[in-house]
Amino acid sequence: MSNNLSETFIEKCLKGSALLDEIDDYIDAWREDESGEEELYEFLGMTKEEYSLWVTDPDVLPFIVMARKQQVDIAHILAKTKVG
Repeated sequence: MSNNLSETFIEKCLKGSALLDEIDDYIDAWREDESGEEELYEFLGMTKEEYSLWVTDPDVLPFIVMARKQQVDIAHILAKTKVG
């Protein structure tokens, strides 16, 4: 199953069709993907920077979605919230 034809986790979160706590289900789907075409961060719909922040601190996930929704850099959101 390639994720290229479907929406990413982040896109679904933005549309309200996925909840933040469902990320593990998407990671499981990536692991089951036999094509191996995408890196996990790509499959989830994150940039390398966002993924690195999330791996370091999973509590940053809502701020990643917030930054995407507001169309600003994640660093801008984190600076305002003093998280990360």
